Amino acid sequence: MSALSEPLKLLLDDGRPGHFRQVDALSRYLPGRNRVVSVQLHQPWLAFAPRRLPRGWWFHPAIRQQLPQETPTVILSCGRRAALVARWLSGLWRPGPATVQILHSGLRPDRFSWLVTPLHDGVSGRNVIHTLGALNPVDSAWLGQDQYRSVDTTRPPRIGVLLGGPSKHFRFDRAWLEDLVRHLERVQTITGARLRWVTSPRTPAWVTSTIAALITAAVEGSETRRDAVPQVSGDHTVISWDSSRQTEMQAAYRQTLGWATHLVASADSINLLSEACASGRVVFVAGAERVAGRVARGIDRFVTGGYALDINRLEQAISDGTRTLQLQETRTVADRLLAAGLVGEASATH
Repeated sequence: MSALSEPLKLLLDDGRPGHFRQVDALSRYLPGRNRVVSVQLHQPWLAFAPRRLPRGWWFHPAIRQQLPQETPTVILSCGRRAALVARWLSGLWRPGPATVQILHSGLRPDRFSWLVTPLHDGVSGRNVIHTLGALNPVDSAWLGQDQYRSVDTTRPPRIGVLLGGPSKHFRFDRAWLEDLVRHLERVQTITGARLRWVTSPRTPAWVTSTIAALITAAVEGSETRRDAVPQVSGDHTVISWDSSRQTEMQAAYRQTLGWATHLVASADSINLLSEACASGRVVFVAGAERVAGRVARGIDRFVTGGYALDINRLEQAISDGTRTLQLQETRTVADRLLAAGLVGEASATH
């Protein structure tokens, strides 16, 4: 099959890394060529997205200029802004491409060919594919075969701590962080574990200095590092997100998932928890008691489903070798779409 005869996928990028990460992850499991289209909306269309206002398409020439001449097979979008652009684009070709919207945009599911959304959003429909968490790229190829190994239960355990940040569903404050650090210090003292803390773009600047200060005060002679991407050595490592070094940050995050035997994810982020659970490591949730709303329902399903444990069980789990189930939903979603003829006989668009 020549390159031009392969299906063409339009990947809409609304500028939010967490959204495009899901679009790109799903695309990896679908055959064909990718064409990324940046979708920066102007006001007032930005404020009303994904609902249409008159003449919106004509006031966004930068989007039109990125479009291919050939008809795409499918448009992949995530979030409200990209959902609006997907609606614009789906009517440009006849027959129109299939549309796969990731995350509930507030519109009826039948506005798209397929809607992929977490179960805790409470949306149902004939074309809705439910997930437990967020789509993500974490699998053996992404981690690297040499790092995607069975968890070594010999001592010392290696604990990767993945931190998000404040959100409307989660109170991420100093008191909670200090309690978390002290709890993990106790686990480290008892089990001999090595700790690697990794912050994210949403993590407040004060978090790294707070962790480093507490560890330094608690562990005499500890080798806590404050540089952006340190090597894993000593009992403690702190990796602080640096937006000017994104490639290195992403590599350090990926390496941490491969390095760890156990992963702790802060409960503010379904995305972080989903990626931790896809890694095949033993996963724990920190701060589940602070989560509210639909995110709390999502976190609870991870725990009750056996994909993650509450952090209070960390010490015992290390001692008795307790495991959690691996969750790799992205491939499953792709398989369902392909079985429905997504890149064969395309689904009807709306």
